[in-house]
Order: sequence, then structure tokens, then C-alpha cells
Amino acid sequence: MGFIRPYINQVPLDQPILGNFQPINAPTDDPGSAAYEYWMEIGHMIIQEMATWQDKIIKFTFGGNRYKGLWLKPQWDGNRVVGISLAGDTPSKNLELDVYQRSRLSQLGFQEEGKTNKTWLIQLSETEGTIPNASAITIHILRFGYLLEPSDLNSITPTLDVDFSDPEYRNV
Repeated sequence: MGFIRPYINQVPLDQPILGNFQPINAPTDDPGSAAYEYWMEIGHMIIQEMATWQDKIIKFTFGGNRYKGLWLKPQWDGNRVVGISLAGDTPSKNLELDVYQRSRLSQLGFQEEGKTNKTWLIQLSETEGTIPNASAITIHILRFGYLLEPSDLNSITPTLDVDFSDPEYRNV
């Protein structure tokens, strides 16, 4: 896995492509700032996971200080992300999005579904579904949808659909 890291670090983390996903027009971080470095590192980590595992990724779970139970599920078609679903209000996990988060997710193009345990869904166009753009969308959701600060995010854990008895994955 380490062989891909030098290439991933060269991928620019641009703003997500405008399409079904509607990025928030926000000022960019100063390249010398800690926030810039933090989000670049997180962005490259997500690209690496997506490029390495592609459709084997079932979801990303985000561990945080203020919000418990945040997750993002990419919907795959081969090596392209065709949709994304997000955790919404989930009383069983004590997760309730505030009015600002719900407003932002709506502005980003997500539709809320469900009655008790809610999710937010969006379908991506073909140009939006590339791995670098899907990674940029993921970072944009964390920062400008869920409104997380670097101090809010403790971990990002991918859940994979991999059979480790398969010879392809024995050395992983």
C-alpha cells in the first residue's frame, strides 16, 4: 500500500466539480496554515483509500469529539462513485444534526430521506464520480456540510468488503 503514497501526495486537491453536487463557495486556506496542511493530509488519505480499495469500500466512519455516528457511504459503479449517502439524524446513536448542518447539506445538493433514522443522498454525474473528485467532495462535506473543524475529527475508518482468505488479500 505504501507504494501508492508518493503518487497520491502529488494529486492536487481542487474544489469539487460543480454538477449535482453544489460546492459551497468558501475562502481557501492559506497554504502555510495548519488547517491547510491538516485538510490536505486528510484529503490525500481518502484518495489513497479510494484508489486502493475502490468498490471494496462500503463506508467511511468519522470519529469525532462533538458528533458521534457520522458516516459516508459511496455508491460504486466499477471505479467510479455514482452516489453518496450520509448519516443524518439517528436517535439510536444520539446523532442529531443542527439546523445549520441540515441547511448546508441541502445547499450541497443532498436530499433527506427517512422518518426516524435519516440519511442524506445525492447521485453524482459521470464527471463528478472520479476518485479525486469524490475525495474532494468527501472533504467538502466534512468541512462545509457537517461543519467540522480539525479538532472535531479524531479518526476516519474505512469499512471494506474484502474476503481475507482470498489470495489477493492475504498479505494485506
